[in-house]
Formats: sequence, structure tokens, C-alpha cells
Amino acid sequence: MGKKPLRPPQLDREKNPQYLDDYHSYIECLHDNGMDVRPTKPFGTGWTYGPGGSSQSEDQKMKIDQKCKISAFGDG
Repeated sequence: MGKKPLRPPQLDREKNPQYLDDYHSYIECLHDNGMDVRPTKPFGTGWTYGPGGSSQSEDQKMKIDQKCKISAFGDG
């Protein structure tokens, strides 16, 4: 049976005491980069597209998502 890699501790609510603040920054970053997203409830558990959606390609959306995760949850 294969093992999955561990998630970075910054993305773990139990290990990151600033998780909800970081998550709020992540959602703002997605908005700032043209993605109309809405956090799901309970807050910090995920997001869905709002009525405006996203006009970016799937590749662009993945790059924006990665950039925003690094910006919001990074150690720096």
C-alpha cells in the first residue's frame, strides 16, 4: 500500500495557529488575481466559485492557486 506525502504544517489547522488568518489572505489573493471564489462553511474548509467564476484557463487557475497558497501560508 502506497503512502501519501504529508501536507505542509502551514496548511494544517491543527498545527498552524494562524491558519484562519492565512486562509483569509489566501481567498483575498485569489480575488486579487481575478478568481471569483467564495469560502465554504465552516470557514477555512474550502471554496467554490461565485457567480463571476473565472475566465482563466485551468493551467492559469492552478498557477494562481499555488502562488496564493505560497503567499498566504508561506513561512516568510
